[in-house]
Amino acid sequence: MKCLCFIVLLAIVIAQSYVGVEAAPSDGFVSRNGVQFILNGKPFYANGFNAYWLAYEATDPTTRFKITNVFQNATSLGLTIARTWGFRDGAIYRALQTAPGSYDEQTFQGLDFVIAEAKRIGIKLIIPLVNNWDDYGGKKQYVDWARSKGEVTVLNRVNTFTKVAYKDEPAIMAWQLMNEPRCGVDKSGKTLMDWINEMAPFVKSVDPNHLLSTGHEGFYGDSSPERKNSLNPVSANTVGADFIANHNIDAIDFASMHCGSDLWFQRLDQNSRLAFIKRWLEGHIEDAQNILKKPVILAEFGLGSDTPRYTLANRDGVFTTTYDIIYASAQKGGSAAGALFWEVISEGMSNFAGPSSIILSDKSSTVNIISEQARKMGLLAILIAQNSSDLGVKSASSDGFVSRKGVQFILNGKPFYANGFNAYWLAYEATDSTTRFKITYMFQNATIHDLTIVRTWGFRDGGYRALQIAPGVYDEKTFQVTEAKRLGIKMIITFVNNYSDFGGRKQYVDWAKNTGQNVSSDDDFYTNPLVKQYYKNHVKTMVNRVNTFTKVEYKDEPTIMGWELMNEPQCRADPSGKTLTAWMNEMALYVKSVDSKHLLSTGLEGFYGDLSPQRKTSLNPVAANVLGTDFIANHKLDAIDFASIHSYPDLWFPNLDEKSRLNFLRKWLECHLEDAQNILKKPLILGEFGKPTNTPGYTQAQRDAVFNATFDTIYESAEKGGPAAGALFWHVISDGMNNFKDPLSIVLSENSTTVNIITEESRKLGLIRGKGKLSKTKI
Repeated sequence: MKCLCFIVLLAIVIAQSYVGVEAAPSDGFVSRNGVQFILNGKPFYANGFNAYWLAYEATDPTTRFKITNVFQNATSLGLTIARTWGFRDGAIYRALQTAPGSYDEQTFQGLDFVIAEAKRIGIKLIIPLVNNWDDYGGKKQYVDWARSKGEVTVLNRVNTFTKVAYKDEPAIMAWQLMNEPRCGVDKSGKTLMDWINEMAPFVKSVDPNHLLSTGHEGFYGDSSPERKNSLNPVSANTVGADFIANHNIDAIDFASMHCGSDLWFQRLDQNSRLAFIKRWLEGHIEDAQNILKKPVILAEFGLGSDTPRYTLANRDGVFTTTYDIIYASAQKGGSAAGALFWEVISEGMSNFAGPSSIILSDKSSTVNIISEQARKMGLLAILIAQNSSDLGVKSASSDGFVSRKGVQFILNGKPFYANGFNAYWLAYEATDSTTRFKITYMFQNATIHDLTIVRTWGFRDGGYRALQIAPGVYDEKTFQVTEAKRLGIKMIITFVNNYSDFGGRKQYVDWAKNTGQNVSSDDDFYTNPLVKQYYKNHVKTMVNRVNTFTKVEYKDEPTIMGWELMNEPQCRADPSGKTLTAWMNEMALYVKSVDSKHLLSTGLEGFYGDLSPQRKTSLNPVAANVLGTDFIANHKLDAIDFASIHSYPDLWFPNLDEKSRLNFLRKWLECHLEDAQNILKKPLILGEFGKPTNTPGYTQAQRDAVFNATFDTIYESAEKGGPAAGALFWHVISDGMNNFKDPLSIVLSENSTTVNIITEESRKLGLIRGKGKLSKTKI
């Protein structure tokens, strides 16, 4: 009778939460295809955490920042899921359900906030509907209500922040019937089985949009006697649960298990504990694959600091073993859909701290392991989607062209920041279909670190694997643009090189010389009519190119953010800068005449000229004064949309000490940003920067200092709505690309301290974009 009363009351609670609400569209909901989760056509893995306290803390508006902090820290590490309580029942402080069907509005608004904030920041939620335990009310409270009250009050719920009904909210990934359901009065498991069999179809009848699971710990029952004997702790054989039977129900979409090896077997040594974890996980994953044919989530795991002989290394061992097993299954397309550790708290939450608590911002060795698993699982999802024909995979879309408003870039109505990298080698490696995986892998790693832009060469003139074999004659390769589009990376493409690497100006002049033109210097590139026509023809060919993969002309391709006239243009033949300015004016207008949709910049290093004598004297390295460039004059041209600078104090001032170089770096950036704001009134991108490892006395800490100083200066401007539009470090290579390795190379998958700094800048700029903070500057 107690169980029956509990069933009726829970059914009423669930039903009334969804009464009278229209169905939501399926887009954005996590669904299931066989043993995998699918989100927007791609595999989705639940790499995440538990934070049961979210709604409790969100009840008080003054403590809601803790939820925001946790979610932001989680996304910066690549975590995708939070599991949190959707209950707090009874006559307790901050109760959600104070009596059957009676809800506290302030507490409900706390849960509203959690869902709204998860939606805003990009976290999916798994929400259990009630607790097996007395904490937060639980089963006992429902039974107590049934003993003393005969009426229930019905409440419909629409989120007060988003105005979306919970059943229509894709930020919620799934419901769980209960946290750790048990029924000790019926060890056979029949009572719990009957309850799940009744409740699961009922939940599905009122909410068909969301996935549903049990909330099970994973203990085996009589349907699996061998597993029950070999895996269950002895005490689990009396709790009336059955992992196979309880999940082998049509209305249950995925299997749930927990792993509390330190609680179940308190006297195990570390090696025995890890061996059990391995057998426990592999057994459940195998059964989910072969018997249930459903995904399985490890919804709780960890290692308590109160475990006998606890060490941080022991906790790391538990996380590494767990994640390795999950990844090994997922990598094969298996049923392991992810793991959620117990538990995350925010800074200063000592009242919620438990032996298993983790603060993500602490950057402990365990947090690094968590972040690495998120990276690997995110990359794996992309790889599986790329190679699957049966998932209904959709292309990742870089919707919309990037435009300019005053000193800011705009994408789809919000500020857009170019936190990214250079990878000049893309077209070269894409020429050979057997090496294209390097482009894919590199872009995938970039998206994991939330990088938004790649700058690459749109030239390779003459020579091996040439793009332009002869004037107007091109090789047929367009793969790199396709991959950038698919993976959501914007591109800045440079039309030609100042240097002879990859052909450059010299190749154009040589081509003209071979036709009998009277040219003797590479600087004739800027004045010879035939050479200028060669350049215009190249521009016209590039922008009118129809991508053989996407069938879209480059000039109509929003994946391309902008063009650059040249990489680091210089003209030593005319130090006054007039020749280069005249060439830029002519070519910029021409580019805009054949492609009016894309942004355009110069590709300049940023050296000042005669228009800025004080800047020229105080900032330029002496050698730069003969290069014929002028940062102000070259960027004031109407057809130039944004300013470009590079920064290499190690190369320009080899005799300076490290502190002086950092001081120069900050001054270099601040002065150019000031001029972009006040004189040019255009956005500015730092198109190249880095720290060479062959600098005398080089250390990793020095490189980190360069990246920190650069990113801090960019962020300070961006946060104020200033012209700093981002920075692109030089340069990224993929694993094993030793032929392209140089003193400035960075491999994103190595997760160095520098890569962590890069990722943090992406997160911070992303938050500014999320706020939609537009500058008041007009054009």
